[in-house]
Amino acid sequence: MAALEFKNYIVNDVSYIKNKYFDNSEKRINLRPVFNADFKIDKNNIQVKLNVLVGSLEDKKVPFKVECEIIGEFIYDEDQNDTEISKETIIKNNTVAILYPYVRQLIASITQQSNEYPTYILPTINVARVLEKQNKK
Repeated sequence: MAALEFKNYIVNDVSYIKNKYFDNSEKRINLRPVFNADFKIDKNNIQVKLNVLVGSLEDKKVPFKVECEIIGEFIYDEDQNDTEISKETIIKNNTVAILYPYVRQLIASITQQSNEYPTYILPTINVARVLEKQNKK
């Protein structure tokens, strides 16, 4: 058994809103995802809320705004951690890495269903590193 066990996730919120200010003549679309993660740790039980925002309703270079929030449930077993990596590091890095593909799929699905613009697929990234960089700004 691993030190971190993924139990489940739920979709807490998903929204898609078309940007009425979008200028179709723009050659470049400016989609820069913004990530946020909140961690609740109660002994060995961990709850992670991962939020992703893509797009805008004000920027004329962006066709839509998509927001997604999922909550993941994990169990951490200290006895199974046979590495020198701290509990905090394992939780912050691994939980968001586990949840990220679910967010990617949700955003791809909702943008595909809009039936107006090409499907937007979030890039494959080290989301823990991106969160760390965002938090430093």
